[in-house]
Amino acid sequence: MDQKNYMMFTLGVGVSLGITTLILMYKVERLYRLCLELQTSLSELHTLVEESHAIAGGRQTGALKKAVSRLTSSTTGSFYDPDTEPGADMWSTCSERKFYERVDQSVDEHPLQAVQALEMRKSEFQNHVGWLWRMAKAHRLIALQTKDNDKRQAELYKAISFAERALEKKPHSAEAHKWYGVSVGARSEFGTVQDKIRDGFAFKEHIDIAVKLSPRDPMLHHLLGRFCYEVSGLSWIERKAAAALFGSVPTATVEEALEQLLTAEQLSKQPWLENRYIISRCYVAQKKYKEAIAWIDKAAACPITSVQDEETGKLVKVMQAKYSSYRR
Repeated sequence: MDQKNYMMFTLGVGVSLGITTLILMYKVERLYRLCLELQTSLSELHTLVEESHAIAGGRQTGALKKAVSRLTSSTTGSFYDPDTEPGADMWSTCSERKFYERVDQSVDEHPLQAVQALEMRKSEFQNHVGWLWRMAKAHRLIALQTKDNDKRQAELYKAISFAERALEKKPHSAEAHKWYGVSVGARSEFGTVQDKIRDGFAFKEHIDIAVKLSPRDPMLHHLLGRFCYEVSGLSWIERKAAAALFGSVPTATVEEALEQLLTAEQLSKQPWLENRYIISRCYVAQKKYKEAIAWIDKAAACPITSVQDEETGKLVKVMQAKYSSYRR
């Protein structure tokens, strides 16, 4: 999951009030970055595909479609290959259930192509909540791997818009609440300090609703756990600064964080490096170092599957060296 550098500052009162609040906002903002390593060349590829499409007069000929598909495959791994499967025809003719299954299998690694596939069925499904929240998810993931600030902001606001429409269609959709909360939380990157506070509360509200609707989703418990962990570590001066400016600040304890993170661990179908790392941090915060090193070792045993995992792995190794004497 997403990387965090755990920073704690002790700041004076008075003129440091605004700085302290910004630090609080930074802590909240970091909660919303999903842990997903995507190839940054996708944004450039998207532009190339659009240009190729325009050159073809608004349509992709068979040769152009094959060329674009081969380019996509060589850059990011194929989403569909016209040489090995029916390609666009299969996406455009399969049932709605099967179509969503195929999108779900591909979107994490290939969000840009997922958007393209969803657009193919827009006329049929654009008013369906399943189509809307998947568009929100895909655009949020594209935003994560986009370097250009303007393009990233545009993708993020697309995600929010689709998630809002999904909530309008089905207010009790866990996925709609999930991707609205995640996307609104990420919006803090571009907002004012007041916007960051507001979006922080919106994130918590919608993730709380989502976890009630889908209590077996490990990602939701992880998000709540990380939120609780970060909030529990806010200093007195940080809380006072936020309360003075905005009237209130989220509250949470390390115990609440552990409850959510351990639930995520139980529900996860595979070893989860980031989740185990944060669990170990919680035990360190409680000064339960034997439990901490046990979870540090569990985290170290997880496979490294992304650049983000590599960074977390480095932090795990530091903690292993620091707390190794507490092994039972």
